[in-house]
Amino acid sequence: MCDAAEAFNQAKAHIEQLCLLPSGCTLRFSRVKVADFSGFIRSPEVSLDDAVVLLRPHMQIASASFIVEILAALEVGDVVGFYGAREWIRLDWHLQSFETKAGGYLFLSGEREGYCEYRVMGIESTPITPGLAVLSGGIMAARAQTLQEVEFDPILAEAGSLWEQAWSFEAGKRRFRVIAHAALGVVPAGETASAVEMTAGRTYLADQYGLQVLDVDDADTQSLSLPAESAEKAMDAVRTYFAA
Repeated sequence: MCDAAEAFNQAKAHIEQLCLLPSGCTLRFSRVKVADFSGFIRSPEVSLDDAVVLLRPHMQIASASFIVEILAALEVGDVVGFYGAREWIRLDWHLQSFETKAGGYLFLSGEREGYCEYRVMGIESTPITPGLAVLSGGIMAARAQTLQEVEFDPILAEAGSLWEQAWSFEAGKRRFRVIAHAALGVVPAGETASAVEMTAGRTYLADQYGLQVLDVDDADTQSLSLPAESAEKAMDAVRTYFAA
């Protein structure tokens, strides 16, 4: 989901160089604006059984097995993300109680070059958690047929990753299997939408779904931290954690 050609080309080159591609699979890239996505996903170039990954330019991928893991996750789920919650009660669901959340991501530390940590949320003993109500946006995967059957809310088109979050919630309401995969090796970064657009989107969502606005004193920011000297070692650490 990208307007800028330069950002798209950088992401494309990075993924082609980093990610392993399973035998028999073909990888295609399309630069699509959010406003044009509904038309794109129904275009002749997209087959119903295609696995589609929505990727925003502020997100990074740091694991060579990202595509392999996404395809495996789509065998047991219909909508796949890296982080989510079992219920969406509060607008800022990522600050709900620790046990209601599931997923994980890489955090790049500013302390020294290359140093990072893998942050895991929730109490699960396996990387894949089914039965979620909402997923974080930025990176999300689904089969094209699922993306066609559940409409995205056009009111949220300029509200950054709130667009994907709301869609994942609607997909779950439609009985699609929404899951989080904690070991995708995703590196989140700040939203690209403006503060005004995000505020408007948040206000709309709170009203649309009757979501509570979180009191800061009640926030749960717990996570399990697995520090490492590189992204590769952090991926090894999270795989070891779930294999234990």
